[in-house]
Amino acid sequence: MVNKALRNSPFGEFRKLTRLFEEPLDASVLILGSSRAELNFNPEWLATGTGNKVYNGGLTGANLVVSKAILAQRLALNHPIQTLILNVDHFLWSNATVDHLTDGYRYLPYLRHSPVYTHLAAGYPELHVARWFAPYAVTWMGDRQLYQAWRGHRNRPVKVDEEWSISTGFRVIPHLLGDNMFETKVMPVPGWVSMSEVQALHDIYTLCQENGIRVYTVLSPVYRGKLEPLNLDSAWKIMMETAVHFQSPVMDYSHWEHNGNKDLFYDDIHLNPDGARLFNAQFSSDFRSLTGTE
Repeated sequence: MVNKALRNSPFGEFRKLTRLFEEPLDASVLILGSSRAELNFNPEWLATGTGNKVYNGGLTGANLVVSKAILAQRLALNHPIQTLILNVDHFLWSNATVDHLTDGYRYLPYLRHSPVYTHLAAGYPELHVARWFAPYAVTWMGDRQLYQAWRGHRNRPVKVDEEWSISTGFRVIPHLLGDNMFETKVMPVPGWVSMSEVQALHDIYTLCQENGIRVYTVLSPVYRGKLEPLNLDSAWKIMMETAVHFQSPVMDYSHWEHNGNKDLFYDDIHLNPDGARLFNAQFSSDFRSLTGTE
């Protein structure tokens, strides 16, 4: 009942998720990625002059595991995708928090779909339980952060210092459902690379190759100074080698010419509306030039 009500919601995030996971989309170009994809790419601008319809499927907090699940479900729905614009947040690969399933509660109503369940559960085994038992009360009556800890535990050399973030009255829940379902404090490890993100990137390219989809890999603008403290050599090398192997053009704006202008950024990793308009105008022009659709 709860799942059905959420899937039928005419508003907000669940409306978008229902479109992505369940409804036909008349768009030959699909955009996937995190909030940087959701905010930075204007489908109307990209469609101008190309004759293609574009849908922005970017989601706040979505990592590559989530993008892979969305792509697999779109293919299961026989969505005739010709082009995928994939925003990759490689700068987060050195931060252990990328392996949290951010706001994981929002995917619970869609786990009935095999591709969604298969690809999400591969990265987050805790979802095996949630497919049959969706603990909404824990999510909404407790802390919004609880489900960010729904993640797998493979290939992650991280230090974990458990720190509960549970509202009063729910102290007993961890003992009933298992401690690793809840919020933990994870410390980044220098040079650490998320193997789940690397595997998801490889799988996305493979799905596209098998289905004749052209992939354009995009790195969105990041405020100057954000990247310098991070050890990104390993992440960058792996990402580039994977993109080259699958012949995916890389459009790198991580060192965008305007990335030192604070007036264009909401925070270190998100453009504000003025910045998004400026970037989108440049990206749209670059994309049409690259694809020969000027």
